[in-house]
Amino acid sequence: MELVIFKTVRIVILSVKSEIQLSKELGLNLNFIRNTRKKSLARSLWTKSQNMVFYTEQGEHSIRNELMKRIFAKVKTRK
Repeated sequence: MELVIFKTVRIVILSVKSEIQLSKELGLNLNFIRNTRKKSLARSLWTKSQNMVFYTEQGEHSIRNELMKRIFAKVKTRK
């Protein structure tokens, strides 16, 4: 007698975006995005694979908010 047990495997594909993709999409300098990430973002919101940085969905939302804050702060100081 043979007992076969099947496990259901759920694969969840998260939408992740690389720092380079984000830079191109927003039209912002890659170094500006990197500096913002290093100063403002928790390590759990992004991951590094080889020499590329990828943001989780929550991380992408957070980095966009931080970038917007920094850009508005620069515009405000120029007035």
